[in-house]
Amino acid sequence: MTTVSIDADIEAILQRFAKSTGRTRETILREAILRGLEDLEDQEDIRRSEQILDQLERGEIRTYTSAEVRRRLGLDD
Repeated sequence: MTTVSIDADIEAILQRFAKSTGRTRETILREAILRGLEDLEDQEDIRRSEQILDQLERGEIRTYTSAEVRRRLGLDD
């Protein structure tokens, strides 16, 4: 278990949201953290994709057609 300190202003928002939705603060926090982590993962995917595109543009890596892959794997009929 991890303990997190929350500022009073965030705590007030959390309390109001919990009261207005009828959900527990714990449920709201769990969902918010999960969504935040998913957003961070998405940002990392974007960052990595941009790195790969940069490498492609600089000619550091290349792509292969499906025909090239099949040929290299000996799958051509």
